[in-house]
Amino acid sequence: MTAHLKSRVIDCRAEQALGRVSMQLSIHELKDMTPLLQVDSCFMFSLLKKQGGTYLIAMDPHAMHERILLESYQMLYLSDTLISRMILVPAAVKKHLTLNLDCLKEHRLNYIPSRDTFVYPQVISMFSDNEIADLFEKCALEHILSTPMLSPGLWERLASKACRNAVMFGTKLSIATMEQLLKDIEQCKKPFKCAHGRPSIVVIHQFR
Repeated sequence: MTAHLKSRVIDCRAEQALGRVSMQLSIHELKDMTPLLQVDSCFMFSLLKKQGGTYLIAMDPHAMHERILLESYQMLYLSDTLISRMILVPAAVKKHLTLNLDCLKEHRLNYIPSRDTFVYPQVISMFSDNEIADLFEKCALEHILSTPMLSPGLWERLASKACRNAVMFGTKLSIATMEQLLKDIEQCKKPFKCAHGRPSIVVIHQFR
């Protein structure tokens, strides 16, 4: 049974990516799902009762948590208090940042060369000094076309951090934890795909 379920989930994820799943979920239906179990400390399974039948839903907890974290990081970046940190960087990097201060400010970033001080939203403090300096270098060359918006370089780094911080396969989840994941993913703007575009929630069976 376990091997069959895991195989079916993989098949359904591929079908969803190709647009071949006949029953599409809506964000509003997430609150109606009832967590059942987790298989091999990997995929989660829930039931959804709606007009037309009862459906078995497979969920990837890593993909779900990754999406939850990414959107929370994005919100924090756009609203967080600005903090500062002294970071020593090579002269070439210092010159590059100094010449592109206007571009940095589009990203809620600032650099004070006289004090070797980097100013940024507090959520960025989860990165190392080298990662922050690298982020500043990239953002100094990326103009934002509309707001609120994150540059491709910043989005990529937040997505990478969300992936590393998300719950991993092999982690056993309680029913309460699965219920919380469902509540949190319901608040996301794009709940059905992880930060890298992989399906996170799919329908695998309809009970007749």
